Amino acid sequence: MLSIDKWRRYDPSKAPPFELLMHSWDIGATTTGNASVCTTWGLAKNDAGRDAVYLLNVQRLRLELPEVLAAIKAGEQLDRPSLIVIDERGVGLGVYQQLQREGFRHVKGSIKTSDPLEREGQPALKPSASKIDRFGRAALQIADGRVLLPKEAQWLDPFLNEVAGFPNIADKDQVDSMTQLVGSLDRAIFYARQFKSRGL
Repeated sequence: MLSIDKWRRYDPSKAPPFELLMHSWDIGATTTGNASVCTTWGLAKNDAGRDAVYLLNVQRLRLELPEVLAAIKAGEQLDRPSLIVIDERGVGLGVYQQLQREGFRHVKGSIKTSDPLEREGQPALKPSASKIDRFGRAALQIADGRVLLPKEAQWLDPFLNEVAGFPNIADKDQVDSMTQLVGSLDRAIFYARQFKSRGL
């Protein structure tokens, strides 16, 4: 579905200063099943002066839910992301609810129509959309030069192999983590800026 050869790249040693960071989590629940994946994104302008996201890191963790929850909190302490998107389908729902109860107001899954930001004119950020639809929307942002990958990173080849094989692959965790944010890029940026301005 996507030609990875056309994906724009950046030199990590010459990365621009980032306005804010965002985390996107696809949640697994066991040490033997699907991995939990976090992609970390930096927001900055691209060469055309448009808002763009730079993929900074990909973590694949095979953990049970209590350890996944701890990993999300540790990542929040380390990076201070302005937005954390969690796929709240299935096992991710419990993680999302727990973080919300603990006061992590910058953690979002599907945003309901009663959300105050919704009334400001932004439609809902829905990581629960179908995988194919999300990938298609993400591919448009990638083709538009708004999603950049590093020229090299330890985690890059496994990430690209999964993207290149989608949807005809068994393991889609890295793709899911990427597309649930990139497939709703403008909405994610909107919410991240709002939460940052509120100090959440």
